[in-house]
Amino acid sequence: MPISEPEANRLYAAYLTRVFGRLDKGAQEYGNTSFDMPEEALGNEILEELEDFGVWAFVLWTRVVRSLGIDLDRIGVSEMNESNQGWLYSHGANGLITDRDVEDLRGGTRRVFDLMGDGAWHTAEEIDMAAGENGIPARGGMRRMRDLRDVPGVTILKKHLSGRRWEYRMVVEAVL
Repeated sequence: MPISEPEANRLYAAYLTRVFGRLDKGAQEYGNTSFDMPEEALGNEILEELEDFGVWAFVLWTRVVRSLGIDLDRIGVSEMNESNQGWLYSHGANGLITDRDVEDLRGGTRRVFDLMGDGAWHTAEEIDMAAGENGIPARGGMRRMRDLRDVPGVTILKKHLSGRRWEYRMVVEAVL
């Protein structure tokens, strides 16, 4: 179904409104540190976001396939095997992702947990550094810290320093 120019303009305006809202939210949470970030760190952040995008694309695709009731057998989908998995299989993958991949996805969150486990107050820069690897901070450190809120018994406290600077502290309830 074609899209009219007024509808396209309205949708694009809505898209820009959301983009600018994300920029404002990012500035409030992180400051405008992306503009001064070293190129390698910014590249790592972009890679993390692209990886997240791929995961969300699969989740959305799965939901659409389920909601439309698409029969995967009818469209010729078979189990993953050497002939249809191609590159992944030939490079040692035993499925879409391996146990090692899952461990890697959890690595940044685990490093942030280890940092904050001391119960001390930490800056966003410290959290980003903990989430990163090889001395390169990960812009996703704050996202990894927020993921910890989903862990039972974990509370993340936030303390305003000045301007857009905050410190964060993790409190873990004793689990009996």
